[in-house]
Amino acid sequence: MEQPKNATAATPSAGDANAHVIDARPWGWSFAVQIVAYVLLAVLALISGAHSVAPGEWTFSLTTTVVVVMMLLLAFFDPFNSSISGRVIALVCGLLSMIVVTTTVFGSFVFHGVESTRMSDGKEVQYVMPQAWLMGAGCLLVCLIMAGFISQMAREHRTDLIEHLSANVLSGVCSIAAAGWCYLPAMFDGATIARADGSHELHVAWLVGIIAIVVVAVALAVASWRWNRDLEPYAGAHSPWLGLGLMPVMLTGAAVGVAALANALC
Repeated sequence: MEQPKNATAATPSAGDANAHVIDARPWGWSFAVQIVAYVLLAVLALISGAHSVAPGEWTFSLTTTVVVVMMLLLAFFDPFNSSISGRVIALVCGLLSMIVVTTTVFGSFVFHGVESTRMSDGKEVQYVMPQAWLMGAGCLLVCLIMAGFISQMAREHRTDLIEHLSANVLSGVCSIAAAGWCYLPAMFDGATIARADGSHELHVAWLVGIIAIVVVAVALAVASWRWNRDLEPYAGAHSPWLGLGLMPVMLTGAAVGVAALANALC
């Protein structure tokens, strides 16, 4: 009997069967990425020392390197369907956020004064570094949303507009917030306050800040479990579980920046 012409096409080959197979892993893989990233950042913060926020410190350079690597990895292993322009915008915003963290250009321009990592450095200051970064991050978030909207309007076919815009903005927010991890060494430096008699007592603002960071990290880990459960990676996604594990860590950087500001001012 003659075989129908479309019989071969109706039976998918092994290659066709694997054409849309995505490298989807259990949530445990993404959670493992989070644990490794947190441990690495905490170890670098612990070995940094008292003046770790100074850009000249080698340990500060290690911290900034880890943060930049996270930004680059997210751009490549993005679990959501971010466009190429969206990933480029996210990287640019992340690098600008790192510039605000590592230099005093933005803070000096906005506050017109000298900077310090803490208010207790024994010199008159008008702003502290985390304060300048949070203001810079706010400005970058506004620019990110505007750039994301413009890039979507420039598309010839604006299908799934909200989905693409949300994915692009989320990647940018992660990159901007990740720079806040550079202030974690300063958090460990401000754990105690010196009394007049020479003794030391626990800094309440430091304790509250550390607890807040842990709570945010746990909440985002739970959120990542829900993201992993509902995630439908797009065709061609590269190890989306890796990007999904990096996102909560990078977002937690915002909590680190806020806690560092409270620790410096209180």
